[in-house]
Amino acid sequence: RDKVTWAGARVRKKGEGMPNFENNNLHGNLYVTFDIEFPKKDFSDDEKEG
Repeated sequence: RDKVTWAGARVRKKGEGMPNFENNNLHGNLYVTFDIEFPKKDFSDDEKEG
């Protein structure tokens, strides 16, 4: 992925989901929703270096 991923972003992974009930060779799409928690305080200089 070459874009910034934002909180609440939804990504579709084609063919990487659950197998089809009648034909296990077919797979559905996998949808991933990102739930991101951002830090509540600024980082110290030591934390920024690490």
